[in-house]
Amino acid sequence: MAGLKTIQQGAYLLALSIKSYRANHKHYPRTLIDEMLASDLALFVEMAVRVSLFEAHNNGKSGWWIEEECTIENLEKLLEKAINNKDYISIINYSAMIYARNNVDGKQL
Repeated sequence: MAGLKTIQQGAYLLALSIKSYRANHKHYPRTLIDEMLASDLALFVEMAVRVSLFEAHNNGKSGWWIEEECTIENLEKLLEKAINNKDYISIINYSAMIYARNNVDGKQL
């Protein structure tokens, strides 16, 4: 489970950043801290998504971008299941897939 370890390490580093900024927030402009934490969060989420998608691919899951193999309705059902299970990385993944598909298919610009 190297992927899980990578996510855990990323979460740990993000937690350290948040704790550091909380402890020192009075010494820095709020906008600077907001920008830095937004960047840290984006990097952590990107890493978690990459690991999750890589592991899913290795487990035989693919084709989310092909309508004939995976409809948006199917992605929405998977998203609903992830929400019910509080599986936050899957919520991000399925939401991103739906968002991408809607944009590519011209349903949302």
